Amino acid sequence: AYIPTPSHEFEFRNKVGATTITDTYDSSVVATPYNGLAFSTAGAEFDGVDNYLDVTSFEFGGNFTIEMYLTLNRIVHATHIFQTADYDAVSYPEYPYWNDLILLAVKGNSQAKARGYWENQGSSPAVETGDGFFQPNVWVHMVYTVSGTTHKIYKKGELVATDTANHNKSVPIKTRDFTNFGGGNFNSDGTIDYARPMVDGTIGYARFWNGSALVASDIQSLYVNRETSNPSIFGTVTTTITD
Repeated sequence: AYIPTPSHEFEFRNKVGATTITDTYDSSVVATPYNGLAFSTAGAEFDGVDNYLDVTSFEFGGNFTIEMYLTLNRIVHATHIFQTADYDAVSYPEYPYWNDLILLAVKGNSQAKARGYWENQGSSPAVETGDGFFQPNVWVHMVYTVSGTTHKIYKKGELVATDTANHNKSVPIKTRDFTNFGGGNFNSDGTIDYARPMVDGTIGYARFWNGSALVASDIQSLYVNRETSNPSIFGTVTTTITD
C-alpha cells in the first residue's frame, strides 16, 4: 500500500552550497536561508542565534499531517521549530504574530508540543508529549496529525500523545501571512524578532499533507524510511477493473 503523496516537501539533506531549497511538489514554494544558515549533508543547520529559513506560505489547515526529522543541540523551552501564522494586531493585539498559528515547538526541557489556533483563540493544550521527547544531539522522527479537533504526536512511528484543541474547532484552511523554520516571532513585515528562542540544531527534512491526517500504519512506514531521500512509498494504488 502507498502513502498519500505529500502536498509539500523540503529536503534539506545533501544540499551543501545551496542558496535556496525548492519544494519537491510545488515549485512555487521556496525555503530561503537568512543570516548565514547553511546546508550540510545532514540538513539545514541552525545556530540558535539568528538564522532561519523563510518559506513561501502555502494553503494549509483542516485535517493535515506534518512530518519532520531533526536533532537539537540545545533544547530550549518555547522554541518554535516550525510555524505558520497571520500577523493581525487588530484581532489579536496581545500576540499579533500568532493569529491562526500552526506550530511544532519545544516545551519545558524535553517535551514536544503542537498547536493549531482558531484565529486569536489559542489551542492550548492542543497536544503535548511527556518528558524525554527531545534529547540533546539525538535525531528524532516526529509527526503531528490533526483530524477535526483531535491532535496527535508520533515519535519513531509510535503514537505518544493525543488531545483536543481548547477552542474545539477545526484549524482554518488558508494561506497564512508568514511561514518559517527556526523560531523567533514574526514582525509585521515577516522578518523575525529574536526575543523568542531560535532553533539550535539540524532539520533533515520536512513534509506536509494538506487535507490528510495520515493513519498509524502510514506513519510507521515514514519512520522506517526516514533515512532515505525520496523513498518510493508515495502515490496511489492502481485499481484494475475487469468485466
